[in-house]
Amino acid sequence: MADCEVEFVFGRASAQLFEELSTFWQKHQASIQQEIRGGGIVDKSSKTGEKKRGAPRRQPAVIARDASGLIVGIAFVLLRRLDGSKNLGSHAYIYRMYIVKSCRSARLANRMCQNFVDNFLAASVDRDHRCSYLISKNINPRLKNSFIRKYFIKLGFRMLGIDDDGFEVWCLPLKTTYVL
Repeated sequence: MADCEVEFVFGRASAQLFEELSTFWQKHQASIQQEIRGGGIVDKSSKTGEKKRGAPRRQPAVIARDASGLIVGIAFVLLRRLDGSKNLGSHAYIYRMYIVKSCRSARLANRMCQNFVDNFLAASVDRDHRCSYLISKNINPRLKNSFIRKYFIKLGFRMLGIDDDGFEVWCLPLKTTYVL
């Protein structure tokens, strides 16, 4: 696959991009649902033990496009309310990335992740001020190795532990900016 173009779009997505993303999600929904099940740290404090979630606010952050301009990858964040037992504040951004299977490569994933972290950390004015952490869940079993752990640490993440589904959960502190 030819080199893809990677662009940071958090906080500045246009109506045209949202149309393209809608088409992308519809086309790849089945694959995405199968691969990104779980949804991060959620409040399990209800008496029935079921996961409670507010309406997800999925916000595009990084887009990868192939040579023809089609979206082949997206990194996005979900703004989520956390339960108090995690000691991570009231809200956090949950980071997710999805790349179309035919375009997946370690090089593209690395470019998207690096672009995301560099630009997202710098975008404090565009982020919700209630969020003190970015949380990432490593759901790919092939990526549970020392190289990937060192990569996350190099990016500034620290491991929180393993969740109920057996996935590694990582967090990155965010500096917040209040704009009045």
